[in-house]
Amino acid sequence: ALFGSAVLPADAVSTMLLPFLDRQAPNGRSWADYCGSVTPTLDHQGFVNGPWGELMHDAVKFERTQNWQSMPAYREEGPGGQAIQCLHQRGFAHFEGQIAKNEEATNQKMNREGVNCGFVFMGGGMPAAAPVGVVQGVVQGQVLPHHPGAPGSGTPVVVGIPLSQRVDSAIG
Repeated sequence: ALFGSAVLPADAVSTMLLPFLDRQAPNGRSWADYCGSVTPTLDHQGFVNGPWGELMHDAVKFERTQNWQSMPAYREEGPGGQAIQCLHQRGFAHFEGQIAKNEEATNQKMNREGVNCGFVFMGGGMPAAAPVGVVQGVVQGQVLPHHPGAPGSGTPVVVGIPLSQRVDSAIG
């Protein structure tokens, strides 16, 4: 993007225009870095999961716990709106309806359980091209024959998903 006579990388533009994305994500980096160019995925109920779902959860929590309306950084757009704008900037505008669904469900959950409730949209991921309702990938508790973690393989399993697979997906 062009600002005056300086050309800035896309990540710098979104960070400049969307200050909520500069805040720290669970991995210790900024939300802009954490979400990066990761394609949003959907759980079996059509909620956005992974980094993008976590981003919206954090935005809702921030909106409920901070006096953000009085902060100059949020004069144009609140944290949830900035998360949606970032989704658009990264080329994922077609997920706007689903992430708005996350925002509403997170608000409802926080109404019931308080702002420190956990992020819940963590089901099996579904790539953008897959139709809603068709879960691709691994579903929690699913046994994967001939895969590390399958019964008899000797590889440790954490909450039904092989540990090696969780590590691969976390760094992949």
